[in-house]
Amino acid sequence: MDKGEREIESAELSIWFFCGVLMLAYGVVLLITGIMEFNHPPPNEVLLPWLESLHPTLWWGVLLTIFGGFYSIRFRPGIWIRFRDQQRQEQNVNSGALWRNK
Repeated sequence: MDKGEREIESAELSIWFFCGVLMLAYGVVLLITGIMEFNHPPPNEVLLPWLESLHPTLWWGVLLTIFGGFYSIRFRPGIWIRFRDQQRQEQNVNSGALWRNK
């Protein structure tokens, strides 16, 4: 593999990292909105009266922020490039060992 191909491959982003960033962004927006709703509750025609005491916007914000943070950290770009390179090296070593044993 030449250097040009390696640079192109290293520019790839995982779709899960992108989803994590989106979830994190939406989670932060919902979390801020949910906190603001404690001081200024929305009108009843926007939110059903029995949901007002449960604060669903706040809980969805917390949930999305947690999952978005997890996915953003777990699937950040640098980790997968190193992991993929390590897997390829192990495959090359293992395939060479099998070839020699035959």
